[in-house]
Amino acid sequence: MSERWPRPSQDRHHSEESPATHAEIDQAERRLGVRFPADYRSYLLGQNGLKGWFGDVYLELYPVSRVVDATEAHDHQTWQPGLVLIGGDGAGEAVGYDFRKPEPPIVLVNLVSAGWEDASFSSSLLYRVHGAATPRRGVQLR
Repeated sequence: MSERWPRPSQDRHHSEESPATHAEIDQAERRLGVRFPADYRSYLLGQNGLKGWFGDVYLELYPVSRVVDATEAHDHQTWQPGLVLIGGDGAGEAVGYDFRKPEPPIVLVNLVSAGWEDASFSSSLLYRVHGAATPRRGVQLR
């Protein structure tokens, strides 16, 4: 599993889902019209989501079935074309992939933004999960 993906500790973080299967991942990719990066596919095969507190930061990474539902519910084709939602902070920010790019970066977007031009790409959520400094506005979370 890539160092980019947080690992749950048994006492604080958990996943209520069984690891995803190759068939479930393939089906999600077909519905969304994307191919997930290899490290994300590996993460889903090993853990398939988590939720919990990392210090004072709450993070939920969705199981693959919820990735499809969340992305389709937010009308990603008109709202932010190319965005696939993979999680969030339980409040107003979502973690996703920006599939407008050949190697899609992980981005953090404000769920009330009007489109890509209004989206926030710099929150401390993923950086604080990994203990790094808060990024500047416009920095990709990769």
